[in-house]
Amino acid sequence: MINPSLFFRFSMIFFCVFCAGSVTSLAQRQLDHWIFGNQVHLDFSTGNPVQVAGTTLNAAEGSAVMSDAAGNLLFYTNGQTVWTAAHTAMPNGNGLQGHFSGSQNSLIIPVPGSTTRYYIFTNGHHNDNLGIQYSIVDMTLNGGSGDVTATKNVVLLPGPTTEKLTAVKHCNGTDFWVLTRRWNSTEFLAYHVTSAGISATPVISNSTYNLTTLSSTAGVGTVGRIGYMKASPAGTRIATFHCWTNTMEVAEFDPWTGQFSNILVMPAVNPSLPLNPVPNGYAWAYTGEFSPNGRYLYVMTNYWNSGMGSRASTLIYQFDVSSMNAATIESTRYLLDSFQCLDPSVFNGAGAVQIANNGKLYIAPSWRTSLSIVHAPNMAGAACNYQNAGFTFTSGNVTAGLPNFFPYFLAFYTTSDFSFTGNCDSLNVLFSFNDPSNADSLIWDFGDPASGSSNTSRLDTVSHRFSNYGLYTVKLIVHKKTATVCHNPIDTIVKQVFIPHLDIGNDTSLCSDSLRLPLNPVTFPGGSYLWNTGDTTPSILTQTSGTFWLSQTQYGCTIADTIEVDLNGDPSLDLGNDISICDTDIPVILSASPSQPPGTQYVWSTGLTSPSISVSQSGTYWLHVQLNGCSASDTINVNVVPVPVVSLMEDTTICEQWPLRIGTVIAGATYSWNTGETTPYIDVSETGDYILSVDLDGCVVEDAIHITAMPAPEIDLGDDGDICPEQTIVLDGSYGSNSRYMWSTGDTTSSVSVTEEGTYSVTVTTEHRCVGGDTITLSYYPKPTVSLPADTIVCEETPLRLPAWALNADSLLWSDGSYGNSLMIRYGGEYIVTAINKCGTESDTIEVKQIFCDIWLPNVFTPNGDGLNDVFRILGNLGRLEGVTFSVYNRWGERVFVTNDKLQGWDGYYKGAAAQLGTYVYLLQYSLDGRPYTLKGNFHLLR
Repeated sequence: MINPSLFFRFSMIFFCVFCAGSVTSLAQRQLDHWIFGNQVHLDFSTGNPVQVAGTTLNAAEGSAVMSDAAGNLLFYTNGQTVWTAAHTAMPNGNGLQGHFSGSQNSLIIPVPGSTTRYYIFTNGHHNDNLGIQYSIVDMTLNGGSGDVTATKNVVLLPGPTTEKLTAVKHCNGTDFWVLTRRWNSTEFLAYHVTSAGISATPVISNSTYNLTTLSSTAGVGTVGRIGYMKASPAGTRIATFHCWTNTMEVAEFDPWTGQFSNILVMPAVNPSLPLNPVPNGYAWAYTGEFSPNGRYLYVMTNYWNSGMGSRASTLIYQFDVSSMNAATIESTRYLLDSFQCLDPSVFNGAGAVQIANNGKLYIAPSWRTSLSIVHAPNMAGAACNYQNAGFTFTSGNVTAGLPNFFPYFLAFYTTSDFSFTGNCDSLNVLFSFNDPSNADSLIWDFGDPASGSSNTSRLDTVSHRFSNYGLYTVKLIVHKKTATVCHNPIDTIVKQVFIPHLDIGNDTSLCSDSLRLPLNPVTFPGGSYLWNTGDTTPSILTQTSGTFWLSQTQYGCTIADTIEVDLNGDPSLDLGNDISICDTDIPVILSASPSQPPGTQYVWSTGLTSPSISVSQSGTYWLHVQLNGCSASDTINVNVVPVPVVSLMEDTTICEQWPLRIGTVIAGATYSWNTGETTPYIDVSETGDYILSVDLDGCVVEDAIHITAMPAPEIDLGDDGDICPEQTIVLDGSYGSNSRYMWSTGDTTSSVSVTEEGTYSVTVTTEHRCVGGDTITLSYYPKPTVSLPADTIVCEETPLRLPAWALNADSLLWSDGSYGNSLMIRYGGEYIVTAINKCGTESDTIEVKQIFCDIWLPNVFTPNGDGLNDVFRILGNLGRLEGVTFSVYNRWGERVFVTNDKLQGWDGYYKGAAAQLGTYVYLLQYSLDGRPYTLKGNFHLLR
């Protein structure tokens, strides 16, 4: 008996994974717009990318973009700011907690059940602890341009996290799974997203691989936190990539339960490549992408070791993951491309790989101004049609990422079928099964037993060469995956494949009144016929000379053939152009062209009557032919030339600074170099193979030489800079073995250590006499100094500013973690200020005693603008004062200042001008606990 719950489960999987694809055979339009890198915006609405202007986005790595179902741009983000379709920041769109340099710092998916509200999931960086958070955008707000709602920066997974973030559609057709990989752990996490919200507790699956902290000698942070997680468009396979390791994980995923299974831990870079230990070398997995059918995984990696120079190589591989067996997958490894990073100071040349809604894969190596393309990603090996730099930007460039799209919008599903191409053109026909991700196995029967073992195949895509022309019945039997297809687990597709052939005969010339065409019978009679004469019969009778063609259409193929007919005319005869050859190439065979009809009579100038003759001497030769009263003649001159001696020197190595002259002189000859020159000698200064072709009266002789031109050494002592007291700087001019060095210091070693300022230079001469050098200037830079005032006191309610005097300091750091030239304090304690510059630090300390103060007024103040004692005001415990009237009088009794604000004071100005120096009188009237008080006194104004 069938378990009803299992039947429903399998039926729903079939519905969401297989049948949904039968509704549409192309990806949806939500991925029409790509905005990424340094101000790059691509529009895929026409099927192929078109660059458009407008965006100011500058994303170091990840970004996310959302368009509506019609392909209209809605909004995009770099994980920190959300921009509208008009490329302006949403009013509440700043301050998201993603990191602009995270691999997958953001991901946009629609809120289940809504067409106007979207989740933005953001992810932190391998150097922060922001974790995974989410916010909601409502497109009905902000006049339809969208706004980030009050649901903003809600923590889903606290940091530290990995930079991996993707999503898969739930098989109920409404919900989603948000997926990530926990750091310093073996756990994969799947969060269930429904119309009611997001599950707080994820579904956890465990790998055998634990992401751990890398030794500090690598200087690269943490293992595994950097890198991508990618889901296949069907959501049933997940690939995870871990930077600073040569490790990727490929797993199966159940969109019903959120469970990962069969998690394979594999090397990304070919393990047979030589790799020195970190930090002298590394291979790492950064990113990848599945083909539309989910069968092939394209992986973009970095590889470097100390023997490769200063630049890392980026390697792009294709794997067939259909077996989900690690050894079998490794055996399908295919290298698509290998190239070096553009920037020699940056090891990371990897970037991102992403499917577009046109079914092609686009590859973005870091820091480049173009995208590479995989035009047929469902094909194996070279048939995938990889194109390096297939699309070039009009402006902007890639940084290290492409948009992180929700892969459900890449719904490339069709019902079981196969297609074939090439049958109308040749015996080689290419067959392709359209839905390999939903098949456990398949078998082709090409109906061609004469082809032997090639008559069957189990490949998704296969090229079959038929043994002959004709009509064949081709059958494909598909065994579907029972987990996704519950009905009709076996499909049988049968199609007729016709391979036509038409040869109406060779061009002919004869003496005749008429000729029936075609000369050869039609290979496969039937279909429809069309001659250039307008006739539609299988054959015609012509009584005129001319060009005739026949077009035959049959089983959907139209082919044609052409024949030249010459009636009642002399035979066509051509012995060819005059011949001048080397004496080592004799004898020469002379024959009539074209071949003459049977019955033709031949007479040569040598007296021979055969169709061809052999000659070994210089001379003039003629042939006369005759057939049915028609005749023709032709003459040819043969010149036999002694072979000239051409010899270039042995292969050699030179310095490109000192060109080498090569060549030879042969009297009466002409010269042709593969470089384009036509002189006997050329001067070369570049590495290459140089070929000289000497033509002496048609006798052509060649010789070649390989020259290796060594470049002038490029020495880089670094940029001019500073040298600190007691610092030793090593200047390194090393360049290859057997090089000689001369420093401005008189040293002859490859490097020197210097401790003083000055200008230093080195001249390097290589073993091939190539000369180069560099100069650097080092300037003295002192250590900083800093001092604080003497120890002092502070009242509880009266803040005190502590000034610091510093020299040669780039910044001043206080013991509370703040920076600045002074610190405002309210409490007693020990305060430390540290002066910092590139050469070190120096600190000073002040002890401040905290006391409880009553009100008081100073007896002197100095309004000179130095920030200290610039205002004459009431000090001490002011919190209890009420009804304050505070006045200041000069020596003549004029009131120069009055206020009722107990916190306000006199700034030393009267009627807009600086008051005179001298003695002034203050009068303070106030109430304390309801009782009135008056306080008088003198003070001095100084500047």
